[in-house]
Amino acid sequence: MKVFLNLCSHGALGAPHLKKKLDGEGKEVEGWNIPLAVGPPRPTTDHKGDAALVYDCVVNPKVWPPRAQLRFGGGCRRCFAVGAP
Repeated sequence: MKVFLNLCSHGALGAPHLKKKLDGEGKEVEGWNIPLAVGPPRPTTDHKGDAALVYDCVVNPKVWPPRAQLRFGGGCRRCFAVGAP
């Protein structure tokens, strides 16, 4: 089943930042923390009429800046990932 993601940005979400945590062995590791707001799944269909799901996702503009959004023709980007059967 296809899964479509509508990706937008808004300044109300936290900016991405480095975060330290303990790994499975108790060692301190550092990685990126990217706050993400995801809406509930909604049923839809793809261009062939096959069933799919769509999620609305919002990130901070530092992750998806407005200038990048304009290159894709608007404030939101629609992309998809194909899930395993």
